[in-house]
Amino acid sequence: MGHHLFIREGKGLAVRDFDVALLRHFLIEGARRIGNAQLAGAISGWEYQGPGVWMGIDERILSAHSPVFEAASEVAAELGDSIAVDYLNANAGLREAVWLKPRPTADVVETLRELQHHLSNVA
Repeated sequence: MGHHLFIREGKGLAVRDFDVALLRHFLIEGARRIGNAQLAGAISGWEYQGPGVWMGIDERILSAHSPVFEAASEVAAELGDSIAVDYLNANAGLREAVWLKPRPTADVVETLRELQHHLSNVA
Protein backbone atom coordinates (compact mmCIF):
# COMPACT_ATOMS: atom_id res chain seq x y z
CA MET A 1 0.00 0.00 0.00
CA GLY A 2 1.04 3.56 -0.61
CA HIS A 3 0.60 6.90 1.07
CA HIS A 4 -1.27 10.03 0.10
CA LEU A 5 0.30 13.38 0.94
CA PHE A 6 -2.11 15.93 2.35
CA ILE A 7 -0.48 19.23 1.37
CA ARG A 8 -0.94 22.63 2.96
CA GLU A 9 1.37 25.61 2.56
CA GLY A 10 4.07 23.45 1.01
CA LYS A 11 4.14 20.92 3.85
CA GLY A 12 2.91 17.37 3.49
CA LEU A 13 1.37 14.85 5.86
CA ALA A 14 1.78 11.28 4.65
CA VAL A 15 -1.26 9.09 5.34
CA ARG A 16 -1.46 5.41 4.43
CA ASP A 17 -4.05 4.49 1.81
CA PHE A 18 -6.12 2.45 4.27
CA ASP A 19 -6.14 5.41 6.65
CA VAL A 20 -7.23 7.75 3.84
CA ALA A 21 -10.12 5.36 3.17
CA LEU A 22 -11.01 5.47 6.89
CA LEU A 23 -10.75 9.25 7.01
CA ARG A 24 -12.92 9.50 3.91
CA HIS A 25 -15.64 7.36 5.45
CA PHE A 26 -15.72 9.09 8.82
CA LEU A 27 -15.43 12.58 7.35
CA ILE A 28 -18.40 11.85 5.07
CA GLU A 29 -20.38 10.65 8.09
CA GLY A 30 -19.22 13.68 10.08
CA ALA A 31 -20.32 16.04 7.31
CA ARG A 32 -23.71 14.36 7.22
CA ARG A 33 -23.97 14.67 10.99
CA ILE A 34 -23.42 18.43 10.89
CA GLY A 35 -25.86 18.73 7.99
CA ASN A 36 -23.34 19.70 5.32
CA ALA A 37 -24.37 17.69 2.26
CA GLN A 38 -22.09 19.70 -0.02
CA LEU A 39 -19.04 18.79 2.06
CA ALA A 40 -20.13 15.14 2.24
CA GLY A 41 -20.43 15.15 -1.55
CA ALA A 42 -16.98 16.67 -1.99
CA ILE A 43 -15.37 14.06 0.27
CA SER A 44 -17.33 11.29 -1.46
CA GLY A 45 -15.46 12.32 -4.58
CA TRP A 46 -12.15 11.12 -3.19
CA GLU A 47 -11.27 8.25 -5.49
CA TYR A 48 -8.62 5.60 -4.88
CA GLN A 49 -6.76 4.83 -8.11
CA GLY A 50 -4.08 2.51 -6.76
CA PRO A 51 -1.26 2.52 -4.23
CA GLY A 52 -0.53 6.10 -3.24
CA VAL A 53 -2.81 7.59 -5.89
CA TRP A 54 -5.97 9.39 -4.78
CA MET A 55 -7.93 11.75 -7.00
CA GLY A 56 -10.34 14.49 -5.96
CA ILE A 57 -8.87 15.36 -2.57
CA ASP A 58 -8.96 19.11 -1.96
CA GLU A 59 -7.35 20.04 1.33
CA ARG A 60 -8.76 23.59 1.14
CA ILE A 61 -12.28 22.24 1.55
CA LEU A 62 -11.34 20.36 4.71
CA SER A 63 -9.43 23.37 6.06
CA ALA A 64 -12.56 25.51 5.69
CA HIS A 65 -14.78 23.06 7.60
CA SER A 66 -12.97 22.17 10.82
CA PRO A 67 -16.16 21.15 12.73
CA VAL A 68 -16.37 18.07 10.49
CA PHE A 69 -13.36 16.56 12.28
CA GLU A 70 -15.06 16.57 15.69
CA ALA A 71 -18.25 15.16 14.19
CA ALA A 72 -16.25 12.43 12.43
CA SER A 73 -14.52 11.56 15.70
CA GLU A 74 -17.90 11.27 17.42
CA VAL A 75 -19.16 8.88 14.74
CA ALA A 76 -16.07 6.70 15.17
CA ALA A 77 -16.29 6.76 18.97
CA GLU A 78 -19.90 5.55 18.85
CA LEU A 79 -18.62 2.26 17.40
CA GLY A 80 -16.89 1.38 20.67
CA ASP A 81 -13.26 0.72 21.52
CA SER A 82 -12.52 -0.89 18.17
CA ILE A 83 -13.96 -0.94 14.70
CA ALA A 84 -14.89 -4.42 13.50
CA VAL A 85 -13.32 -5.92 10.39
CA ASP A 86 -16.71 -6.34 8.72
CA TYR A 87 -17.48 -2.66 9.24
CA LEU A 88 -14.06 -1.63 7.93
CA ASN A 89 -14.35 -3.74 4.79
CA ALA A 90 -17.91 -2.58 4.12
CA ASN A 91 -17.17 1.12 4.61
CA ALA A 92 -13.43 1.74 4.17
CA GLY A 93 -12.23 -1.03 1.93
CA LEU A 94 -9.99 -0.60 -1.08
CA ARG A 95 -9.96 -2.48 -4.37
CA GLU A 96 -7.97 -5.70 -4.13
CA ALA A 97 -7.21 -5.16 -0.43
CA VAL A 98 -9.08 -6.05 2.75
CA TRP A 99 -8.86 -5.28 6.43
CA LEU A 100 -7.71 -8.31 8.40
CA LYS A 101 -8.10 -7.14 11.98
CA PRO A 102 -10.16 -4.62 13.91
CA ARG A 103 -8.85 -1.07 14.17
CA PRO A 104 -8.71 0.64 17.56
CA THR A 105 -11.08 3.58 17.54
CA ALA A 106 -8.49 5.69 19.36
CA ASP A 107 -6.16 5.29 16.35
CA VAL A 108 -8.85 6.59 14.00
CA VAL A 109 -9.61 9.56 16.24
CA GLU A 110 -5.88 10.33 16.50
CA THR A 111 -5.50 10.23 12.71
CA LEU A 112 -8.44 12.63 12.35
CA ARG A 113 -6.81 14.98 14.89
CA GLU A 114 -3.44 14.81 13.13
CA LEU A 115 -5.02 15.72 9.81
CA GLN A 116 -7.06 18.54 11.34
CA HIS A 117 -3.96 19.92 13.05
CA HIS A 118 -1.92 19.68 9.85
CA LEU A 119 -4.54 21.46 7.78
CA SER A 120 -5.06 24.24 10.29
CA ASN A 121 -1.67 24.82 11.91
CA VAL A 122 1.13 24.38 9.41
CA ALA A 123 3.86 26.85 10.26
